[in-house]
Amino acid sequence: MKLTALIALLSLAFTVNALACSCAEIRGSAKEVLADSTTAFIGIPITESTETGVRSEWGEEETKTTFKVVKNFKASNQSEVEVYSTKGNGANCGTYFPKNSGPVLVFTYMIDGKLETSSCSTLPISYDTYSSEVLLELL
Repeated sequence: MKLTALIALLSLAFTVNALACSCAEIRGSAKEVLADSTTAFIGIPITESTETGVRSEWGEEETKTTFKVVKNFKASNQSEVEVYSTKGNGANCGTYFPKNSGPVLVFTYMIDGKLETSSCSTLPISYDTYSSEVLLELL
C-alpha cells in the first residue's frame, strides 16, 4: 500500500513538471530576440487582459490586451498595440496583464495575423539588474 502511494506521488510530481511552462526555446541576447520578433516595445496595459472567446488548438483561452506604447524598439509605429496571448495558468506560458500595470517590455510574433506574446517574451520593467541589463543592450 505504501509503495503504491509512493509511486502515485512520484507520478504526480513528474506530471506537474511536464506541464510547467518552459522558455527554453527563447534563447540569446536581447538583440537576438529583437531580431527574431515582429515588434518590440515598452508599453503600459491600458486594458486588462480579456478573454476573446477563442480557444487554441490545445483548448487554452485566448486573451487580448491593448498597450500604450511608451518606447518603440521595432516595427510598432502605433501609439497603441493589441497583443494576444493565452490565459496564463503556469503550464502554457500564457500571461495576464492588469490594466495600468507596467511598464512591460513586450516582444511579439505574428501568428495567424495577430501579434502574440507569452510570459517568455515579456519582461516587467523594474529597478533590478536584469531589467537594466536587457534595456541597456537594446538602447
